[in-house]
Amino acid sequence: WDGFDWSKFSVVRFGLSVPQPDANVVTSDAYRATVMATGKINEYGYRRIGLVVNGEFDQRVGGNWSSGFYYAQRLLGLKSKLPPLLTFLKTRTAEEFVLQKAVLEVWLKEHRPDALLISDREVPGMLIALGYRVPHDIALAGMTVWDIPGVDAGIDQHSQAIGRTAAETLVKQLNVNERGEPRDPVRILIESRWQDGKSLPPLAGRKIRFSARSEPRPLPWVSARKRVTLKEIADRIGVSKNTVSLALRGNSRISLATKERIDATARELGYVADPILQRLAAYRRGDTSTKLRGLIAWLNHWNEPKQLRSYHEFESYWRGAGLAARRLGYRLEEFIWPASCPAQRAEQLLRERKVLGLLIPPHKPDLDWGDFDWSQFSLIRFGMSVQQVDSNLVTADHQRAILMAVRRIHAYGYERIALIYDANHDRSMGGNLFGGFTCAMNQAALKPGIPALDFNVQQFDENCGAQVLKEWMLAHRPQAIITTAPQVPVLLRKLGYRIPCDVAVAGTSVQDISVEAGIDQRSHAIGQIAAEMLIKQISLNERGEPADPCRILVESRWRDGKSLPPR
Repeated sequence: WDGFDWSKFSVVRFGLSVPQPDANVVTSDAYRATVMATGKINEYGYRRIGLVVNGEFDQRVGGNWSSGFYYAQRLLGLKSKLPPLLTFLKTRTAEEFVLQKAVLEVWLKEHRPDALLISDREVPGMLIALGYRVPHDIALAGMTVWDIPGVDAGIDQHSQAIGRTAAETLVKQLNVNERGEPRDPVRILIESRWQDGKSLPPLAGRKIRFSARSEPRPLPWVSARKRVTLKEIADRIGVSKNTVSLALRGNSRISLATKERIDATARELGYVADPILQRLAAYRRGDTSTKLRGLIAWLNHWNEPKQLRSYHEFESYWRGAGLAARRLGYRLEEFIWPASCPAQRAEQLLRERKVLGLLIPPHKPDLDWGDFDWSQFSLIRFGMSVQQVDSNLVTADHQRAILMAVRRIHAYGYERIALIYDANHDRSMGGNLFGGFTCAMNQAALKPGIPALDFNVQQFDENCGAQVLKEWMLAHRPQAIITTAPQVPVLLRKLGYRIPCDVAVAGTSVQDISVEAGIDQRSHAIGQIAAEMLIKQISLNERGEPADPCRILVESRWRDGKSLPPR
């Protein structure tokens, strides 16, 4: 690509094979796909499940395949935890094939898997050459069902949805004139699906209910749902288009009764102001100053609303989102939705204030949103705690962050590295922390001899939590700990451990855990990106829950600090 000027164009990449330019990436969610596929293979009755994937490509995608496989083994409680076989096929020479086949033969004889999840198109041929019959002797599923000969079961990466999302993302960038490499490039992940096939049939006695494929949704610019125009509103109530335009902008020349009629008709027809046309009109009038283009709301449905932004991470989301909204000509307001307020009333208040889009910060997973009609607004969630609203979401890339953190801690000279985390919370995020931690320990050739401590602070009072931590510390004596729990550094000091003299400590969030070293989730950038993505959706009139919701991941950074110095 030498000499190409990317700054002249809006750019989107497919996958991670092209390291330059450092643009936004749309790709399949390889981690969650691996967890899903391993679970499906287990559901079909296979117990000795192996992973045979290209090690170089697995590293390139951040260890997603092996991390997902480690977490799936734990989640499913598989007693036969086979180590992944990372293949090394690069040049595809005859000598390399011979050597790889020999390595595969030794691994198969040692571990005796009854099913394999594979990425290399050459593996089925190697198995046949070694005398294995598929699926009689060994069942096969592919990391992609379209490109592995002889394998028709496995992961459908939903490639058409990836293509649609990439085009939509590019058009959204064009709409706000984003060119070249962005300030904070993101990974936009599309959920994969399972495809049944003859290469991995259910074992005898298994009754499987097959799921139907979802139909692809139409692109926004060819959608059957046409944008409502000012002329349609004007024709409906018998006034001029100019009167409708002035009324919707709150001009004092229009009587209150006429404004109310126009507002009611606009709501009835589903009218949403087009920010792009608004900017074009302002340009034609010669108005180059930044004026309000629309209103977006931060939806706060907490029982104690002030608690939401008392978390430093969430406050940074708010500040970042507000900054991005102002830069793009929008205003961000917090909308507090009391528990006593019915969903329809909350929706009515938002529509009366002409809110175009909603930012949904983290809430308790079991929160009841009632019969709120999400289809009336453009939507973005922060994180995965709000599961009832299946919208696009923006969050930190937790799996890659924990990989980065373990590598940094090991590079600083620590060997006995341990994880203290909330397993339930990690499960709600897809197991990214446990899977990434196990993968990193194996990549560094560190035996994960210290079991991760499941430390759910809501299950312990202070004394009980201190006792659990004390027993675990005495049993395993870690040199360094990475933790999600803010209470852990406090309890360690209470137990008499000096940080970092006796044990070094890093946090998975340096903003909300009282240690200096650890993962900076870049919450301010997450807030900015969430608001930018929401405004881009507004620009294409994308409202409600999309047919193929995506996860938008923001890269974290390591922060040095005295709680975890180099040894």
